[in-house]
Amino acid sequence: MAQALESYLKSSYYAGRSGDDVGINKITISIADTYSEIGNSRNAEIYYNKGIQLLRKSNDSISLATALLNAGDEYFNSGKYDSAILFFQESGPIFKKLNHMIGTAYTLGNMGMVYAERGEDLRAEAMINEAIAILEELRDYYPISIYLMYMSDIYVRQQNINTALAYAQRSLNLAQLYGMKDQIGEANLKLAELYEKIGDTKSSYRHYKNHVTYRDSVKNLQSVQQMADLRTNFEVAQKQVEVDLLNQQKRNQQIIALSTVIALVLICLLAFALYRRYRFIQLTNKIIEEEKNKSDSLLLNILPEETARELKETGRVKAKKFESATVLFTDFKDFTKSAEHVEPERLVKSLDFYFKAFDEIITKHGLEK
Repeated sequence: MAQALESYLKSSYYAGRSGDDVGINKITISIADTYSEIGNSRNAEIYYNKGIQLLRKSNDSISLATALLNAGDEYFNSGKYDSAILFFQESGPIFKKLNHMIGTAYTLGNMGMVYAERGEDLRAEAMINEAIAILEELRDYYPISIYLMYMSDIYVRQQNINTALAYAQRSLNLAQLYGMKDQIGEANLKLAELYEKIGDTKSSYRHYKNHVTYRDSVKNLQSVQQMADLRTNFEVAQKQVEVDLLNQQKRNQQIIALSTVIALVLICLLAFALYRRYRFIQLTNKIIEEEKNKSDSLLLNILPEETARELKETGRVKAKKFESATVLFTDFKDFTKSAEHVEPERLVKSLDFYFKAFDEIITKHGLEK
């Protein structure tokens, strides 16, 4: 059992790494079944619930129904009857839709046992009888022997001892016919109790003696199994720790990889944003510089350089006294009269010619206009 569980746990790890969803689903339920077999209810429930959630996302209805049935059995054995009923109520319709008779029978019988434990005898009896009828056709006798014992208990509660005896005897006959030692022991114990109730001490003693014989035989087997289970549980715990560590390492690697990618993306975005900002500043500075040069050039065309510089630096120009200055005034003779007869384009062109000539003369002699 330990080797099987170890193999399942390793298979689950590698199936997860390879992305084999179908394999993960089946392996998870197999792990749950194995934990259930060795009596580790806590881990069995964890893996059943995990596997069922995975199977709900698949199209494998028969595997889902089987997992629900097995999970219901586990919760029933743990005394969690309400949870067991919920699982059985879901598995039953799936088996019925698929015409899966043995699954339908097990679901009905197991639900009957739950209802019997809860004291709902009418419902329990109907379901168990329906399950037994199907299982007899399928010749699956082990569960029939168990269900017959529950039927016996139902009739004991109803004070119908004779019918209870008949069901217990029927269970014993099946168990003896097919060599089911544990059921032989349980059926003999039930018969001993029933015969004691009706005062048949001799039959009660005989069945109790048979019960002790088979009980001791089963206990010897169980002792050997318990010793094996002690080792199994230890080895399973060790393997579970290893698998958990491997899974945690995988998760850590994924987190580190994801964090690295996110960091690189953020760094790239930041670098791009800084580059855009740098380009914008460069372009803005260039535009400002060009506009400044245009402003300075325009100012120098209007004012002397010294005056323009003072105006830029202080925002105003102080009055200056010159001991002597020469002022030149010029005029175009008959300009107004000429302008009346000359086309505007030609007039502007003529003025441009003369003004350029004046500017060249002024510049040549270092004068300010």
